[in-house]
Amino acid sequence: MKTFNTILALVAGTVVALPTTEKNATFPAKMGSRGHGVCRDFLYSVPSCCSTDVLGILDLDCSTPSTTWDLHGTCASIGKSAHCCTLDLSNGLGLGVLCNGFISE
Repeated sequence: MKTFNTILALVAGTVVALPTTEKNATFPAKMGSRGHGVCRDFLYSVPSCCSTDVLGILDLDCSTPSTTWDLHGTCASIGKSAHCCTLDLSNGLGLGVLCNGFISE
């Protein structure tokens, strides 16, 4: 029984963690929980606009951008820089965890 519950929890966690896209979504996409391919690295996949970077471990005063069409421009318009983070705690805390600077292609 414990094995079944463990496997069920792993499968459910994987399904919940998979990013989804809206059917027939057009670019620029409105931001959801993931960046729709803007931040392409698996670990650093959440786009954020942050003011201060502390050794790439913690970013301060972060917010979620409203659109990803021009991430640099969107962040610059509010006086912040574009980052790709592992975890975005901008709702309430304003923190980004494990962030890299965004490099456009």
